[in-house]
Amino acid sequence: MEKELDLLTAAFRAWLDWGGEPSETTRLPPPPTPAHIIKLLGKVTLQRLEELREMLPFESLERVQADIAAIQQMHEERTEPALRAVGCNTKMLLQKVKEMESAVERLTDEQKQLLTALVLVEEQLSQTRLELQAARAGQKDVDSSMQALENKIKSMTDETALLPLVHKLLFGSSQDSTGEPLTAQLVPRKELEALLAGLEKKFLSDASLYPGPAMETHSAAVRAGIMKEVKSIVEQALKLYGADRVGLVDYALESAGGSVIHIRCTETLETKTALLSLFGFPLWYQSRSPRAVIQPEVHPGNCWPFKGSQGFVVIKLAVRIRPTAFTLEHIPRSISPSGSISSAPQDFSVYGLDDENQAEGVLLGQYTYNEEGDSIQMFEVQNKDAAVYKFTELRVNSNWGHPEYTCLYRFRVHGEPAM
Repeated sequence: MEKELDLLTAAFRAWLDWGGEPSETTRLPPPPTPAHIIKLLGKVTLQRLEELREMLPFESLERVQADIAAIQQMHEERTEPALRAVGCNTKMLLQKVKEMESAVERLTDEQKQLLTALVLVEEQLSQTRLELQAARAGQKDVDSSMQALENKIKSMTDETALLPLVHKLLFGSSQDSTGEPLTAQLVPRKELEALLAGLEKKFLSDASLYPGPAMETHSAAVRAGIMKEVKSIVEQALKLYGADRVGLVDYALESAGGSVIHIRCTETLETKTALLSLFGFPLWYQSRSPRAVIQPEVHPGNCWPFKGSQGFVVIKLAVRIRPTAFTLEHIPRSISPSGSISSAPQDFSVYGLDDENQAEGVLLGQYTYNEEGDSIQMFEVQNKDAAVYKFTELRVNSNWGHPEYTCLYRFRVHGEPAM
């Protein structure tokens, strides 16, 4: 079509150059319409395709198609790995995104837990502050009460005369170690009632011998005698209880020079009462030592607890002695928190040792502690041929029924020092 237009244009220009003029009869062909152009292009394309088919052989067309197929296959081979890699990377990215979302959720949960724990700690801290304030207030009340009591005592009598006496009676002498506290000199009520009952019987028996008017004279004399005897009994009781409540030297006492050497295979029971805690969390637990057996403080819980019903303790005495008696002490049932003393030793035996490493000593006696008897029970040495020893071994063979542990409060060793 372009060639035809070019030829038409060239012919028209040549005609003009030759001197021709356009006339009314000479008309140019109308411009082609789009439909005419499309129709003309279709014809030209079909003609060119036919010409190409005639010019190219069939084998060349097959080769071209084969090359096109090869190019398409190559393109697919190159594209598929890339698409697969892109797919894998996409999956990995999605997995990482999910993991990051999970991590964010976990962090959120941990933050919530930390905030909850922080709130609890703040509540415990506020509670501790309140308890501390209450303790300080109680301490102030005690201080004020003590001050008021001291002022009252001062106002009653001369300070230089009464205060030292009250202090000595209640707490012992503050200047030397001769004064004994009043709490250490108390006489048990049962024992005092028994003594008074005996005196009453004696008074009644004596009164029956003096009928009539002689009764009054004799009664005055009897009253004076009774008062004197009661005073003597009370003084003896005070002296007895002031002398370690048994009146005999304890050669196993730690403060006098005794010591616990070892406990052989006995396993100490660990208590779970926290002595020191912070915000309700225990930091340090109290541990009971076998040394409690040879110490004078005897009150509930201040003992040596060991697992089971059998235990051993080897004690080094203050000096070499010939043993004459042993004293085993346990708390009374009346002051036991549980109302029972089933953890008290029942059957036990005592051995004399010449050396702390001696495996088997000389048996000095086998005894039984009576749970229904007094809290302090003394046992004489059964082996009358006992020699002089520096060490003694206490073997507890059973207790009064506690299935888990046995409590050993105090063990005393009495005897005659070797010259």
